[in-house]
Amino acid sequence: SRQRERNAIRRAEELQETMVSLAADINRQHRRERNERRRREEQREEVDFLDGRNTRSRNQVPSAWVLCSTDGSAVGVESKWRLWHVTERRERNMYEFPHNSKLAGDGT
Repeated sequence: SRQRERNAIRRAEELQETMVSLAADINRQHRRERNERRRREEQREEVDFLDGRNTRSRNQVPSAWVLCSTDGSAVGVESKWRLWHVTERRERNMYEFPHNSKLAGDGT
């Protein structure tokens, strides 16, 4: 009778460990899927933006373009201008220009 109780307890503990492990696996899978969906959405947004399509929906966050120069303080490193596309979720270095570049807007 005691042996049966110990066996039942051991089986219950093993089952609990299995359930905890499965729950962790499911959580990891959900995180991977969510991250993959976000990555695909960001890729679509970037392609649409670079193709000149305005696909902003209520789920997309506002964005801005930021132009700034690197300091060029490292030995042998020349300053360059960098154009960043910034949202609340990320900052992307999209383009790099030589420090003597002349940039002009298109009037829009």
